[in-house]
Amino acid sequence: MPVARTRIAPTPSGFLHVGNVSAFLHTAQLAEEQGWRLRLRIDDLDRSRFRQAYLEDIFAILATLGIHWEEGPRDATDFLAHYRQELRLPLYQSYLQQLRDDGWVYACSCSRSQLAGCEQYPGTCRHKQLSLDDPNLPWRLRLPEDAAVQLLDLQGNPQPIRLAGLVGDPVVLRKAENGIRWPAYQLASVADDVLYETTHIVRGKDLYDSTLIQLYLAQCLGLTAFTQIRFEHHPLLTTPDGRKLSKSAGDHKGRSLLEDYPSQEACLTLVNRWPWINDAL
Repeated sequence: MPVARTRIAPTPSGFLHVGNVSAFLHTAQLAEEQGWRLRLRIDDLDRSRFRQAYLEDIFAILATLGIHWEEGPRDATDFLAHYRQELRLPLYQSYLQQLRDDGWVYACSCSRSQLAGCEQYPGTCRHKQLSLDDPNLPWRLRLPEDAAVQLLDLQGNPQPIRLAGLVGDPVVLRKAENGIRWPAYQLASVADDVLYETTHIVRGKDLYDSTLIQLYLAQCLGLTAFTQIRFEHHPLLTTPDGRKLSKSAGDHKGRSLLEDYPSQEACLTLVNRWPWINDAL
């Protein structure tokens, strides 16, 4: 019988906020209750926002919370030496080449300003036949009208889902940054979960669309190990005005949470008094 594994996957793109802490605690509790092995997987693809202080904050908060993991880096030094995502670029590139060879991707010249206000990518560049070799053009995955996936819940119950109207063609390869073409989050996350033999993914409801995209991406790549992963999408913490917490919006307040809540008891008290976002997907 395969070993059951889950993961926590923070990003060192800002100091962690109370929503991150709540998610870590929930995942760690489930792992302990269900007997899953817990992996720490730090996603550091966003190199423009990476800071050493953000990386060290992850380990400091996990230590303060008393969360223990069986797999993954033990500290910031270990992460940089053995686990940073740059070390897995050849793996990501092999999957990207497979998508290219099988005709699943196309280059896109749409700017952020052109897509402002679009809930989903409208497919503007699908038929332009732009060069996939242009380093300034990201690649998008082509989602046909009949695209569908099967989502398994934590009990293994399948839910068939048609993607039309739910998600648009996602970016799988970003344009070049300092001479490197980094894979997008969706592709790297699938690749890492397969590599590390993840069997259960616990994530916030804000990543439900990402789950659908990743399941379809795994289908395109023939990664049945990923399509058999079981998922839970938990509620999110929200600000008093109903907005979900976000590092990019400054909800970490520009400093470590531990400066104001330096103990496990203080962190737990903070989480327990925070309001929940609406439970519906």
